[in-house]
This record gives sequence, structure tokens and C-alpha cells, in this order.
Amino acid sequence: MVIIKVATSNKLKCEAVKKAFGFYFDDVEIISEKVDSGVPEQPINDEIFIGVENRMKQLKKTESDCDYWVSCEGGLIQQFGHWFNIQIVKVESWSTKESIGLSSAYPVPERYIEQILTSSLSEVLDSIFEGEGGIRKLTNGKVTRFDLVTEATLMALTGIMNKVW
Repeated sequence: MVIIKVATSNKLKCEAVKKAFGFYFDDVEIISEKVDSGVPEQPINDEIFIGVENRMKQLKKTESDCDYWVSCEGGLIQQFGHWFNIQIVKVESWSTKESIGLSSAYPVPERYIEQILTSSLSEVLDSIFEGEGGIRKLTNGKVTRFDLVTEATLMALTGIMNKVW
């Protein structure tokens, strides 16, 4: 059995991490722990990476008999004059090997940015889509937040699981 300690109490994120690790291991157990990111509720640009690092540091301070630590953070990035929502996942192992993975990013219209910055993306999406989610609604159910966290975890695992990389 492989034991993974995840820096969140969010069940969706824990299940996404479990699914990603399940591609490499037959028996996966998740231990979730809520930790503070030390960044605003709506992280922007570098704050997303800082949040991932802060969560990982907090997670590793607590005792645990685990094989891997995982930290997740979502937020907005601005690149080339456009805004995108992205998920970032960091994975560390006892061998001190670490890797960061990113999900696909979806565009966020400029007209919503000011409102998002004073509340959060999830609040704005809930108001637009009447609580039915964001990316799920935007893709007609083809992609979900679960999928994005799974993808980011898999991308991080490419740097952990591949000996030649």
C-alpha cells in the first residue's frame, strides 16, 4: 500500500490525487490534512506557487507515516494580456525528489476579473452558473475541476516516477 498525505480537506482534490496515483500503484490510501496556504483566498500569479510551497511546508511539519506528500493550489494567472484559471500540484517523496505539475488552463474573461479579485473565482462562477460549477458548465460536462486536479497531479508525477527524467 502506498500512503499519500494531501494538504487539503477538500474531498474532490483528495479523490483526484488518489486517481492519479492509482495509475502507478494498485493500492493507494489518502490522508488529508487541512493546512493554511498563507496566500489570499484568490491567489494570483506567483501567489499560486507560494501557496503550494507553503502548504507543503505545513504538511511536512506534522508527523506521518506516508510515502508521498501532495500540495494543491488553484488560482488565476495573467499571461500575454489574458487571464487563465489553473491548478498546480506539488508532489514530494522521502527520497527528497519533488516535482510540480500544472493543469490545463482555461480563459477567464477580463470583465469578471475585478469582481473575482474582491471575492473569488468560485463565488463569481457560482453567481454566473447558479451554483452549477465553472469548468464543468463551460465545457458542457466534458471537463471538471476533478479532471484538472488529476491532470496536474499526473504532470507532477512525471518528474517523480520516471527514473530517466
